[in-house]
Amino acid sequence: MPNFTNEEYGQMVYILGEARGVATEAARIYRERYPNRRHPISTTFTDTYRRVLETGNVLPRQEKGGHNLRDRRVTEKVLNLVEADPTTSTRRIAREVKISHMTVHRILKAANLYPYHHTPVQDLLEGDFAQRVNFCRWLLTQSEVNPGFHRRILFTDESLFTRPGTFNFHNSHTYAEENPHFVRVVNYQHRWKLNVWAGLIGTHVIGPFVLPEKMNGELYARLLTEDLPELLEDVPLDLRTKMWFQQDGAPPHNTRPVSAILENYFPNRWIAYRGPVRWPPRSPDLTPLDFFFWGHLKNEVYVTEPGSLEVALERLKVAVANIDERTLDNVWTELLRRARACIEAGGRHFEQLLK
Repeated sequence: MPNFTNEEYGQMVYILGEARGVATEAARIYRERYPNRRHPISTTFTDTYRRVLETGNVLPRQEKGGHNLRDRRVTEKVLNLVEADPTTSTRRIAREVKISHMTVHRILKAANLYPYHHTPVQDLLEGDFAQRVNFCRWLLTQSEVNPGFHRRILFTDESLFTRPGTFNFHNSHTYAEENPHFVRVVNYQHRWKLNVWAGLIGTHVIGPFVLPEKMNGELYARLLTEDLPELLEDVPLDLRTKMWFQQDGAPPHNTRPVSAILENYFPNRWIAYRGPVRWPPRSPDLTPLDFFFWGHLKNEVYVTEPGSLEVALERLKVAVANIDERTLDNVWTELLRRARACIEAGGRHFEQLLK
């Protein structure tokens, strides 16, 4: 049975017109005009109006056998279209079958079909797979022989923060009864960039340390020799004497002076493109800086538009200070989980299988 009569639904459409399409105002008018009736919520007015436009009927479709389907032929058409193109949209199907997109949703839900987002991943080359598997096997073996070994690796990375940030327009919206016509500025006369280095080891976040906007091997070598010792002062001495150092294959990392510095500071205990343990190329999914740290920080920095470099830097420092030990414990557990998943995938993409 419908929640309201045909007449009541019709009056809702009429009152919504009186309220010029503002559903909350329509709900208020309805309550005042019919104090002794059941009072619909504001969305009932808009749902009823949409139903009239899409189906020509004010009454919700009656359920039969637990399904809100028109008939078997419509269902088959919808499911055949999805099978032919799983990336299609409900609105495209609705236009082709000439039904409402809400009906398409109901058909798909009844068939246990749900939309899943694509997972963005790094492009991999054929030669990368074996290197990724080798590194993950090494990491897991070391962690089995020496429990907690992976927590003694200083994973490092750099990331760039800019004024526009990384804003997802597809997922950004504002709910309102009428279009508020909000805008978001993306082109600025006054721009800024913040190039940041950071590291994670055990329960410690190292940095963030602001780098020059353009890095080269000489400046990176200076970071390792002059700045890193100071940045590591809060790390216990016992951990510092046993720690490993990791870096990716960015060009400034691959100079001979940098390799010599790392071998001097971390003899046979560094992971890099030229290191005694080779870091697999194109593997951001295996470093906690990429699969956790930078994404977490950018969510905090860009929660609202940072109007200046100083605001962005302050938010960055606060976000780092709020990362607790429990969170970092979860990060290290996740690292081993990813290593196992990478091996199971033969070194191929695995992040889509973790969710």
